[in-house]
Amino acid sequence: MEAEREAETLDLLGQVTQRYVATLALQEKLDLSARAVELSEATFNTVTRRAKQGAAPEAEVLRAKAALTQSRIAHNALQTEYEKRKMALASLWSETRVDFQRLQGDLFRFELGERFEVLYQLASDSPMLRVYASERRMRDAEIQLAKSQSESDIRWQVGARRFEETGDTALVAGVSMPLFAGRRNRGEVQAATAARDEVEYRQQSALLQLHSLLFEAYHTRQQSIAAVEQLRDAVLPDLTQALNLTQQAYERGRYSYVEWTAAQRELLSAREALVEAAATALLNQALIEQLTAQPMTQGQATPAN
Repeated sequence: MEAEREAETLDLLGQVTQRYVATLALQEKLDLSARAVELSEATFNTVTRRAKQGAAPEAEVLRAKAALTQSRIAHNALQTEYEKRKMALASLWSETRVDFQRLQGDLFRFELGERFEVLYQLASDSPMLRVYASERRMRDAEIQLAKSQSESDIRWQVGARRFEETGDTALVAGVSMPLFAGRRNRGEVQAATAARDEVEYRQQSALLQLHSLLFEAYHTRQQSIAAVEQLRDAVLPDLTQALNLTQQAYERGRYSYVEWTAAQRELLSAREALVEAAATALLNQALIEQLTAQPMTQGQATPAN
């Protein structure tokens, strides 16, 4: 029962952590959406100015205006979803209202974890597996009990008997053994052994499932961290520079409006991919911690006023 309570506690902590990471990722997307609105506003102002100078057609102004409206709609939708996620997070500690504005935490902070072999060894001794070990010990005790009953199924009877005719009293002792007791107890031993073997099979199945799940979570986390580093160190700087050059070329009349907005979308998509990769890494980290019952890093964050 203690192992089951520990396993349930780990499940709850895993749920809290995953919900927190998902909300933190949405917060990053909301900030990214706010920057997208600012970029759309700047684009609309630039296109409008060029149209007034006769360097851009009126159609580009209308397209820029529509893009600005769409970016605001998307931002408002994310804002609504963010408020719902915060409420869902607060409900985990039985709150009916949200008393914080933002979450504190670094979605892009990663620390080196243990090797997979070490993590698997920790997971093999987690409360989720100790439940099976405890049940197996209980089944072993049932087998021993059934065997002991088979060995001691001889019943002794001792008592006194009075003979009315003579007035004498005699000590009476007797031994009895139930018919077919050995056959019946052999069946009980076999049933207890089968129950023990079933627990062992379920334990081995759980170990295989645990290995597969931990292996996938471990390598997904590693791959996501590598993606974050590549996006942050290589992709985003290149796309930022490309956008600046494209905007300068557009203002000189060398690039079209379509090419300029395409460069904007590429940069925004890369930033969103960065958030997604970081969230994936942390979600799999939370799963690893749940399976091993050990933290990979220090505490990440808490809600902030």
